[in-house]
Amino acid sequence: MRLAQHNAGASKWTKGKGPWRIAWQSVELSQGEARKLENRLKRQGRGAGFFALTGLPKGGS
Repeated sequence: MRLAQHNAGASKWTKGKGPWRIAWQSVELSQGEARKLENRLKRQGRGAGFFALTGLPKGGS
């Protein structure tokens, strides 16, 4: 649902920057927990903390 909102341009932050795709997925969270995690990831930007939280390799994909 959140990905669809981003791709539809419903989110001001992501509007015009898509299309977006899922690169990482966590265990199922409540909506509140998911929003908290989303905000933590956004604060990390492209820094090392983002990759530490997601386990993604720094090279992408």
